[in-house]
Amino acid sequence: MTIEQLARSTRSVFELHYESLTGLPFFTSFPLNCCQGASVVFGMLVSLLPTQHMVTVVKGDTRDRRESHYWLEIDGLIYDLTLDQFQETLGNRFDGINAPLYGAAKHPLRMHFFYKERHSAVLAFSIFAKSMPTLRRSMLLCSSFAMRSKFNEKSTLPASIRIHRQLRPPSLMSLTEINIW
Repeated sequence: MTIEQLARSTRSVFELHYESLTGLPFFTSFPLNCCQGASVVFGMLVSLLPTQHMVTVVKGDTRDRRESHYWLEIDGLIYDLTLDQFQETLGNRFDGINAPLYGAAKHPLRMHFFYKERHSAVLAFSIFAKSMPTLRRSMLLCSSFAMRSKFNEKSTLPASIRIHRQLRPPSLMSLTEINIW
């Protein structure tokens, strides 16, 4: 699966199941105000792929720092799963914001979200989870799962995860199936 295919699949899952993703803040109004959660989740999914990718979660702020937006840079390309949330408010000033962005060279809102912070996917997830009490449990489960997987301690994993790991590699659906959300 390519990064673009994974991005499109992730966006599709968010669109189809946003009402049931209650563990992720603001997802009941996807894509509005979901940029941080969507970027962090997608960044972690890319980090879980067996191939190595340079994944950076970017937070851009307006010049007056009253508005923020998150997106991803993966191997030098831009992925923004929630870009279309700005069509209604900024569509008359910027082109190319009526749909998500999958592997673009430049972000169409780069001059609107001027000041930028960059973090690895893991650090961005940690910051996000710490700021959301409902996600602390998810962070602990992810950390525990990752560490046990790294050291092949399959026998100490819950049965549902052991069985699931044997069926297929991690994906967005597999993460939801093991109740991380």
